[in-house]
Amino acid sequence: MLLLAGGLDWFDAICHTFSAVATGGFSAKNASVGHYGSAYVETTLTVFMFLASLNFALYYRAVRGDWKALFANAESRVFFWLIVAAGLAVALSLTAAGLYDGPLERLRKSFFQVVAVISTTGFSSADWEKWPHFSQGVLFLLFFVGGCSGSTSGGLKCVRWILLFKGIRRTLRQHIHPRAVLPVRLNGRAAPEAVMTAVWSFCAVYFIVIAGATLALTSMNIDLLTAFSAAACAVGNVGVGLGEVGPSGNFGSMPGAAKAVLSLCMFLGRLEFFTLLILFLPEFWRR
Repeated sequence: MLLLAGGLDWFDAICHTFSAVATGGFSAKNASVGHYGSAYVETTLTVFMFLASLNFALYYRAVRGDWKALFANAESRVFFWLIVAAGLAVALSLTAAGLYDGPLERLRKSFFQVVAVISTTGFSSADWEKWPHFSQGVLFLLFFVGGCSGSTSGGLKCVRWILLFKGIRRTLRQHIHPRAVLPVRLNGRAAPEAVMTAVWSFCAVYFIVIAGATLALTSMNIDLLTAFSAAACAVGNVGVGLGEVGPSGNFGSMPGAAKAVLSLCMFLGRLEFFTLLILFLPEFWRR
């Protein structure tokens, strides 16, 4: 309804609604959301991409009266402030480069693209490969973050990064106090060691698959930037990359073998690896 009020027809409104809420990135226009050139449409989609990136279990708790859960959750807070920091950093970079007219347009463009990438929706409101290299770097790093657990987003998920950094901090402290018992806490509760092991294992597999896919793509005469960003984009289900697969490009020029590799990467990333990889263990097939 909000997109219809912004001038989109029924077809475009429905397509972009499904894409934003599912963080899928499909657009009915070649120029994606930038086709409309509308601040209203970009702002509306930014809000709903952000909402779709939060843990849906928190919405259930909110509906049942526990509204504080939305704001007390550590992952949601980190996710929110990460978007704020990245959005402001990109906006300052655009300001230094003298792009766009006025601070409001710069903020709108930067926050739309930051949310589109970190939520793994993959919409584009501008060809951000023409933005300063710093802005591109910030957006590319967000490829590896993803939304919150329990959301429709892809990527590593914000909660895993929180546990990773807490785990690194604990390891450093244990070098100083080797006999200390230092649990990793999240939302006031200690994370079981099995969870920490699963997080480390998942992250290792995540980057190993990206590295392997990058190598496979470069063997097909695809340049390193395109290969690496395409692999990261596919594994994280981000929807947009750099180089030939940037916001103004697509995967159409890639050879069939490259598309097969990236299809497998998307499949692995969406199933979060272990669901599929476990099928290759002999123990799985033994009665």
